[in-house]
Amino acid sequence: IVSKWENAYGAELAETLLERLYKEQTLGKNSNAIIDAKFYDLCIEAWNGSGVDAATIVSHVAGLRKRMEERYAILSASTHANPDNSNRKTLIHSKSISWGDEVDSATISQGAQYNFQDSRFKCAEDFEKRSLHSDAHFLIHRVPVGSMKNDNIQKARSILSSISRWNNKKGALMAEALLERLHRECIKGKNPNAFVDSEMYNICINAWAKSDINGNEIVAKAESLVNRMETRYARG
Repeated sequence: IVSKWENAYGAELAETLLERLYKEQTLGKNSNAIIDAKFYDLCIEAWNGSGVDAATIVSHVAGLRKRMEERYAILSASTHANPDNSNRKTLIHSKSISWGDEVDSATISQGAQYNFQDSRFKCAEDFEKRSLHSDAHFLIHRVPVGSMKNDNIQKARSILSSISRWNNKKGALMAEALLERLHRECIKGKNPNAFVDSEMYNICINAWAKSDINGNEIVAKAESLVNRMETRYARG
């Protein structure tokens, strides 16, 4: 609830609650106080929508990402060292809630179909996608046209490049949405630094080409992007 307040106080409260649950989970040895990727994602979204300056947002988001990755690494290492400890249950439960992994003790102990190290990387990768999605949503929907700073413009270009390699419809849609957001910033926001070059159109076309939609849709999306690029370039 507090993560949706769209101010710094709500973001700080959300992060404080996350840390309190983490202490209960680790120091209090309470396996019911589970912290999964969704909690970190909510806190990141809270900071993205808090209205504070970009440097503060970047600092908090980076801190949350680092803590999440470090804590999963510790849990994974602890499980390898002592497969029967309570952290093991927490790690399994957390991942089964967030990513739908159906695993049991026998499967894990036998090393069949499941590997903690591989799963940790899978979780980190999925968490990175969640974070990119949150950042993209903030840039597309929360930053008013005409107010994009240079760091946000560079961030939008970087995110566009990253999500275009997801090889699915969601990544292609988000990449194209970021392209359109930058175009609006350039034209309606009168910000020449947000210029969209041909490489960005090509990145979006490739994202659709590698997505999981049917061939006719891919052709239609690619043609639409090419037509927009040519029309916009003709207008100058």
